[in-house]
Amino acid sequence: MILLPYLSVMIVLVMVQHSVRHAVGPAVSVGDESDYICCGAQADPYLPGIFLRVPFMAWMSKQANRYSSNPERVLRSSTGIASMLSIVFCMLSAQMIGGIYAAFLTGLLLVVMPGRSILSNHIWPDIWLGLWLSLVCLILVYPDLSSNQRALLVGLVAALAFITRFDALLLAPFAGIGLAPLPFIEWLFILLPTLFVFAFLSIRNARRYRIPWPDTTWMFNIMIAAGETGKNRAHKVHVEEEVRKVLTVWQTLEHPDRFSSTVTSLRSLVARPVRAVKGVLVRIWASLGPDSFVLHRLLPPDGSAYP
Repeated sequence: MILLPYLSVMIVLVMVQHSVRHAVGPAVSVGDESDYICCGAQADPYLPGIFLRVPFMAWMSKQANRYSSNPERVLRSSTGIASMLSIVFCMLSAQMIGGIYAAFLTGLLLVVMPGRSILSNHIWPDIWLGLWLSLVCLILVYPDLSSNQRALLVGLVAALAFITRFDALLLAPFAGIGLAPLPFIEWLFILLPTLFVFAFLSIRNARRYRIPWPDTTWMFNIMIAAGETGKNRAHKVHVEEEVRKVLTVWQTLEHPDRFSSTVTSLRSLVARPVRAVKGVLVRIWASLGPDSFVLHRLLPPDGSAYP
């Protein structure tokens, strides 16, 4: 009886995904997807292209290319499985907090979310990051864990999230704040895994590629943010326009110059904190409006992301 809501949600999930796929057709590689698919076929899948990235997606691509003649299908299927597991983890968390009906409603809500339906058919780290976040939620509410066990598990999953997307660097400290007050040893359990991975990747990349960072996409994003706020256009969001301009500059620079430009951009943001905060609020407000993947031409409105 307890499994019935989970089975029902999984059946609805399969129906929704099938309907979405039937309605829009099979996905075609968009943006970074081509990089994620192809990098696994290289001798060094972690070799920096336009960006140096944290290694999870490159590792997934390497495994898909090693064991399948159709790595793209494997990677898309893996993302779909990660999406399904994230729903299950969220349902389990909801059940522990509010009972089986809360779990059922949570599962249905996640299944019908348009963003999840689209992202789960694409090869981006977003769904994988959602999986790690849902697992952290489950660990936080699971009753049969000691405080030390909970802190260590949260730290390990936060490290997994970090190697999936660089901005998950903030997950460990925010999770610790959510569990506060904590004794010092539990803070170590939460923070050390991510810090260890950060240090390990920085040293490895410095030796291999002469780039002493785990990832360089954060530099690119800071340069974009500085460009947007510096033009006093906070009433409007022009993501693609600014991305193109910064990318043109980025590709002409070597890493030391990219880092110098990032420092300069960061100083300009710090020098105009009110404008920077306003820009963040405008971005958040824009995300609540029309679908950003269409609005910002990440999935083109003419449907050219699909055949």
